[in-house]
Amino acid sequence: MTKLHISLVSVLITGLLGGCSGSGENKVESKPKLANSIKPAPVSAVTLQFNKEAVSVTPTSLSLTKDQSGVFTIKTMPGYKIEQISGCSAKLSEQHNTITLNGATQDCTITIIDKMHIANVAITSTVSGLGELLNLPQSVQEGSPFSFDSKARSGHKIKSISGCGVTKKSQNNWHVSNAKAPCHITATFESKFQMPEASKELIKLPIVVHTFDNATTVISDAQIHAQLSQLNRHFRAESLGNETATVSTTSAIATQDTGIQFYLASITPSGEATSGINRIAHSDIVEPLSTNKPEWDTSRYINVWVGDFTTITGLKLGKTTHMPTDSNNPIGIVIDSSVFNTDESNVLAKPAKQNASIEQIKPVRDGLNTVLTHQVGHFLGLPGYVVDSPKALPCDVITTQNDLCANQLIHLNFMRETALGGNRQLFTKSQVKQMRTTLTSGALKPLYDNSQAR
Repeated sequence: MTKLHISLVSVLITGLLGGCSGSGENKVESKPKLANSIKPAPVSAVTLQFNKEAVSVTPTSLSLTKDQSGVFTIKTMPGYKIEQISGCSAKLSEQHNTITLNGATQDCTITIIDKMHIANVAITSTVSGLGELLNLPQSVQEGSPFSFDSKARSGHKIKSISGCGVTKKSQNNWHVSNAKAPCHITATFESKFQMPEASKELIKLPIVVHTFDNATTVISDAQIHAQLSQLNRHFRAESLGNETATVSTTSAIATQDTGIQFYLASITPSGEATSGINRIAHSDIVEPLSTNKPEWDTSRYINVWVGDFTTITGLKLGKTTHMPTDSNNPIGIVIDSSVFNTDESNVLAKPAKQNASIEQIKPVRDGLNTVLTHQVGHFLGLPGYVVDSPKALPCDVITTQNDLCANQLIHLNFMRETALGGNRQLFTKSQVKQMRTTLTSGALKPLYDNSQAR
């Protein structure tokens, strides 16, 4: 290549470079501008003002933006309650256990207003067996003491009582020194007597005692309870004073616990609570032997009427009214007040009565109170004894002497018609079977069915 050609190329390149710059001066290339940065939302402090003895709160403060929600959890101390809150547009839950906020635009304070409050403790109870708890409050102030009583039905006793830190003050009185929720009392009552032998279930029958009170005769509650206790001892072969200990060997072989117990009814036919004692004003129209005397449902109760038999001349100790097959008479047992739980010292003789349907006993005394026992035996299907010999009952034991029936040698039977007090002490095995059959499959089955369903 010639020198001329090289020169022309150099000029040409120089021109091209000059055209690209637009000028002969050097310029700095400008950078594109960045978008403006997002500013963070302002944060507000939410604090609390409260009585630390009344409530505790977690957390103790929050930092929120206007779009953030927050929650405080509250725990109220015993003896206090939250009345209201104020500040920060906060809301208190219905259960008063949380405070909620839907954001905060500025620093603010929530004030919790409390009030002293003594909470009431509900007192509940469960009772099993034949008994009840008396004077038990429905509720008390928390931390306060209270007392109540237990009452066992006839032939029963308290087995156990627990709950609420209860302690025993006396035989039937109980005390709780510091009531705290939950407070539930559990009481169990049991029979005073041993369970009958394995082959027999324990049958418990409710009794209502209708007493006819007048100016000269008033049967006290204590007399009624004592009479029922004696009735149970007789039927459970644990007579008062251990009379059966005097029974001969021959008689003892034939003697048996009936496995039947009685208690004063606790509920009326209409479902109301009752003591099982129904007091009636004695009059010429309404008296123990009248057919219009009050009667509770005989399929649910044994009715016993006690009063002074003033309308019939002569002597009357007891009379069993007709069984369910006879609709003309109230079903139950009528007992003269002179032999209803009375001692020989306070029984006054009455003129002899002339009435074939009345049990004739002379003189009027029955220190061991077996008249009701005798009449309940009739009510449960037992016949009486004639001339100290069994009537219409099988022989329980054959003696080794002359193959005589031991029943004929038992002169201490409750069903003897001509015996009193200590000479009536026991029921035989065949009598027990007859009474239980009358209840479980005989005329008194409705009474048995209803009593077992309770």
